[in-house]
Amino acid sequence: MEFRLIEWLMLEHSADPFRSIRPPDLILSLTQRTTLIRADPSKTAQDITALLDESVDWDAEWSAKTFEVISQFNKDYARITEQSITQRK
Repeated sequence: MEFRLIEWLMLEHSADPFRSIRPPDLILSLTQRTTLIRADPSKTAQDITALLDESVDWDAEWSAKTFEVISQFNKDYARITEQSITQRK
């Protein structure tokens, strides 16, 4: 999941109109990524904001996008795990 979060963060930062004054860590820091990786994967976008102790502005701009990355990773991981189990049978 960390790779997916970093990949997403770099894409978002490169498209951010404020990228010259807002480094990627202001969007999602290493500490925050670690927190998300260790957190319950069923969190909502708003729960992510609370978990990271972020502002309403951060929530409006980044929580849904962050949640989507995590949700997609969890779906992909579940599918790959299921395929692996099926192949072993």
